[in-house]
Amino acid sequence: MWVKALSSAFDDAFARCALDFDGNLVLCGSHEDTATGHAHAILQKWTPEGQALWTRTVDTVNEAIFTDLTVWGTGIYLAGRVELAPGNDDALALKVSGSGNLVWARRWSSDIVQGDSFAACASFSTAAIDSFEFLAAGQYSSASL
Repeated sequence: MWVKALSSAFDDAFARCALDFDGNLVLCGSHEDTATGHAHAILQKWTPEGQALWTRTVDTVNEAIFTDLTVWGTGIYLAGRVELAPGNDDALALKVSGSGNLVWARRWSSDIVQGDSFAACASFSTAAIDSFEFLAAGQYSSASL
């Protein structure tokens, strides 16, 4: 068992955690830049012994936050939101490899200046067709949906 106290110039808040198939701990959430007040999405991976493997962030002019994650195979799937313009949040889903490299990212923006976000994500395998499915759920504001 181990305990880590993370100290940085940021106000860190982890929203979710999961174990990968090697027993590594994967954490997602956000850290707030105390100088600007903007939150940046953060993803970290730790060994079972408590050694940090890597940290990845989504840094934007405004804010980005990871709200959930799921691990499947060698992939880490994340859901959240990104604010590219003040007051206009876009839903964000992405996949990174087990080594923290970006595989793909998708952003959904509505035609209304309101908050869009994914609050949760899930993964499941369908053995009958030997495939993997990724689902993200949340809020999307659009007059033309």
